[in-house]
Amino acid sequence: MPNVTILPTPIDDLESFALVLIYNALLWTPKTEKTRREVAWWTLLNKGELCDASLVKQTIFDHFSTIEKQEMFEISGIVTTFGPLIGAWARKITEFADQQERYFYEGRSSDDLYQLSVEAYKALVRIGLEEVANLPDVLIQDVYPESPDARSK
Repeated sequence: MPNVTILPTPIDDLESFALVLIYNALLWTPKTEKTRREVAWWTLLNKGELCDASLVKQTIFDHFSTIEKQEMFEISGIVTTFGPLIGAWARKITEFADQQERYFYEGRSSDDLYQLSVEAYKALVRIGLEEVANLPDVLIQDVYPESPDARSK
């Protein structure tokens, strides 16, 4: 296979932003409370293989994009709290990523791609504002008083 340069797009940045939230939710979940699925995600996220990044995103987003707010199965505490937000983002990101792929396939202009990324950012911010307003008023420190760093020592 020849060397191919893959340039990240704004949609990739949005996917990464959502993964940072998932990563931190898993970081704050004690090891003993992580479900098997979360342990698998944690392992994938910490593998450090850049070539696996797409697979990691797809694996996690596939799960969250197919569940509804009330169907948080095999998910623990903090991850469940952010589940509706992550699910809504995953569905929207997947929609925009598919549209972006069609744009590339069709040879659309850079202006069209730019406009698509602007629409994607607006959509994710809108979803974020709606879902964050629905988060419970519980500080993570009230649930898990130790910092992640203290737990790892």
